[in-house]
Parts: sequence; structure tokens; C-alpha cells
Amino acid sequence: TAPAVVYNNGVITGTMTIPGLTLVSSTNPNYVPTAPPAPTGLGAAAGYGSVTLVWNPLSTATSYHIKRASISGGPYTVIGTANAASFVDSSATPGATYFYVVSGVNSVGEGPNSSEAETSVTGAPALAINCGGTAVSPFAADEDYAGGSTSNTAATVSLANLVSPAPESVYQTYRLGGFTYTLTGLTPSTSYTVRLHLAEDYWTAAGKREFNVTLSGTQVLTDYDIYAATGGKDIAEVVPLSATSSTSGQITVQFTSVKDNSACCGIEVRAAAPGGPTGLAAVSGTGQIALTWNSSSGAITYNVKRGTANGGPYSVIANPASPGFADFSATPGVPYYYVVSAVNAGGEGANSSQVSGSAAISPIEQWRQSYFDTTNVSDAVGGDTAMPLGDGIPNLVKYALGINPDLPVSGGLPQGGFSGGLLSLTFTRMGIATDVTYHVQGSADLDNWIDIWSSSGIPYGGGANPSQQVTISDTGGPAAGRRFLRLEITDP
Repeated sequence: TAPAVVYNNGVITGTMTIPGLTLVSSTNPNYVPTAPPAPTGLGAAAGYGSVTLVWNPLSTATSYHIKRASISGGPYTVIGTANAASFVDSSATPGATYFYVVSGVNSVGEGPNSSEAETSVTGAPALAINCGGTAVSPFAADEDYAGGSTSNTAATVSLANLVSPAPESVYQTYRLGGFTYTLTGLTPSTSYTVRLHLAEDYWTAAGKREFNVTLSGTQVLTDYDIYAATGGKDIAEVVPLSATSSTSGQITVQFTSVKDNSACCGIEVRAAAPGGPTGLAAVSGTGQIALTWNSSSGAITYNVKRGTANGGPYSVIANPASPGFADFSATPGVPYYYVVSAVNAGGEGANSSQVSGSAAISPIEQWRQSYFDTTNVSDAVGGDTAMPLGDGIPNLVKYALGINPDLPVSGGLPQGGFSGGLLSLTFTRMGIATDVTYHVQGSADLDNWIDIWSSSGIPYGGGANPSQQVTISDTGGPAAGRRFLRLEITDP
């Protein structure tokens, strides 16, 4: 075997290709290999319970990691590896929406992720027929027809840019002329999507072949021209049409020639994708935006989509199985725009109407912003435990007791005393501090403290008053061995 690199006085005189390694030049033989760059051109095409991924190959990668997430941006989970620039995800669930990225790997390590590709997974069709041809899963051999003749071609048919295309061999067979398919065995009085799989195998110009199509007596295509729709010969086309089965579970598809012969390669019947959800509403809360909407008939999951501009673009941020979602990732004070779509085995339906909302800033965040120009709880000056004046009193305590954090403490701290022979503690409870909990605790030894009172679950009773004086007596008193009281303040 030839050596990888042959040196002669520092000059490369012979080389052998090594996967994952690239030589910069013969004048720089001391090349240090690196991990592959991010793959480009990732595309995801949903099939029947599967997703096919393709991307541009990397000359420096020896393998690839395929990663999947249920929301845009991850987190991603590695679901497989590939040695070539393609992968079929056979673990995809019909009715689910997935987000994929791919990374390259070589002897140095793993490179960065590609850009994200999204798709919603379809389920097996309720019925599929290979017009004029033999069975090719999931399409059955030509059946249920009346009239017409058959033809076929050996030409390569392009399936580029199609969502859930049929196998290429379906587009290489045809039923021609005037003909009718009577599709039976469907669920009675149910909405379906009828997908016509078409390709022009003969004519090389528009206006040569035109035909009409009716579904159960309703004309849905008029003077349809495959060449004009696809822009060329031997290019596949999928035309989705809506139909409702009869009370006996039947749909008829009739082709009528206008110019030359009608032509159809395949007919597929799927469960109809759900309609766009209605009643979407957004309610702003502290640190969250709560979304509600009406359920969509037939939906398996919903795609909750969010954008930062009116009208989008939107990114999917959640896939709940039932109506309703609380967006806790919303930045307080920032306006967001939401739409929701429903998904089932037939695919993803249309988006709902748009709503907008902003998460409210909590009272303590408003307080931090007012005094310290920050809402960051871990900020070195404005955080809960920070003591910017060095006086030993944390910001959270000052907030809860109404003490100005910019001034030396001159009052407002809890005061102890005796009343009726009982040890008591008096402090100020601030009306604004609805997001903290006050605890009065007692101890006999300064080590083992127990709550003798807590504000948790107790509404603030100050009304329009900004503060409330609270006095708590240690009714357990000396009989219980407690001789110390303290106030603890916690941030939820």
C-alpha cells in the first residue's frame, strides 16, 4: 500500500486520499486535520410513517449523526448514523411534526449541526391505486376503474420538490382517455384528501393535453394541463383535492378529455388534514403567556408557532396533544405573535388566526428594574441576595419590607417584643410584594427553626394601602421551649 504522504526534503512527492484529511499545499505539509464543517442543503420529505432526509455530502466526513427534535431549535436527540448523505427515519410517528439537523463526523470529532429541516409525518393512505400499473407499496395494482387504456414509460421521472410523492414507478404508468374510478370501503360521510399523481410522458409543450376532473359529481379541475403545471416533460406532480365520502363510503373520480387524452398515474385517498383551530386567545401573565383554542376534529397533535413580527415568520415551540399551552419561555415585556395548526395522519392543517401577547414583568422584576436597571435575579447588584450598600440586608428583604435599597437603613426592620407574656414579632408586609412569601419562625436553640406563621395562601388584606403592619405572637411560647423568633422571606 502506498504511504499516505511521501516527503523528500520537506516536499510532498506522493499522496494517497485519506477520508477526513485534506492537504493545504505541498509547501505546507504540516497540515492539522479538523472536524467537518456543518452540512448544507438538508431537506426532509415525509413519507408514509417515515421521513427521508438528504443533504450535500462533505468530503471531510466519514459518517454523519442524524438528530431529531419535536420543537424548533431542539433539544435534539441522535436517532441514527449514516455513512452517506441520506437517511430514512422509520421511527417517525404519523401525525407528528419533527425538526432535524445533521452533523458530520471524522477521526478528529463531530462538527457543528446543519440548518434545521421541518416536516409533518403522514400515515398510510386509506386507499392508493397505481393507475395502469402493478402493485408498488403502498399503491395497489390498477383496480376499480371503468374505461380508458394503459400506457407506460421507461423515462426517469423527476420527483423534486414534491411532498410525500409516490414511488417513481407509479409515475411511469398511466391510464389514458376518458375513465372513472369508483373508490369504495371508505368511512361513510367523512372528509378525505384525494391526491392525484400526474406526469406528462409524451408532449413537450403546454396546451397539448387538457382534461377535466370531477369528484363524486363535482368538477374540481378544468382544462388541466400537466405540462403547464410542472413546466416540463417527465416531471411528477401531486394535486391534492378535497372530497367527502358518500353515506355508503364511496368517492368517484372521473376524468374527461378536452384535448388529446386525460392521463393519471396514481390516485391516493388520505384522511383529510384538520382544519385550522378556531378561538385562539392569548392571556398575559407574570412570566408567561397562556394560549387557549378550540379543539379541531381529528387532530392528533397541535403545532404552537411563535414569531416576533406581526404576520411571522413563526417557529414551532411546542406540540401539545390537546388544546392549551403556557409559554414560559417568553421574555417579559417583549410582544410575541402566535398561530396554532392541527396535525393528524393526513398531515398538517392550516394555521389559525394570529393572536399576540406579552408576558408581564413580575413585581420584584419591576422593583429591580426601577432601582438597578436589571431584571436578572443573579445580578451582582440587583439580585435577591445582593447587598449593594454592604449593610447586611439582602435586596429581597428590602423589597418585601419596603426599604429603599439606595439609602442606608434607618427603619423598617422587624421588631420583637412581649405582649401578654408572649414573645411577638412585628414587621411590614408590602402590598406590591405579592410574589414573595413571609415566614415567621420560632426556635428554642437557634438551630431548629419551625414556621409558626406563613403568608402562603393568605391574600394581602391591605386593599389600596401600600403596606400592612403584621404582628405575630408565639403562642407556643416557653411551654414549647421556643424563645427566639425570626422573619424569613422567600422568593418563589
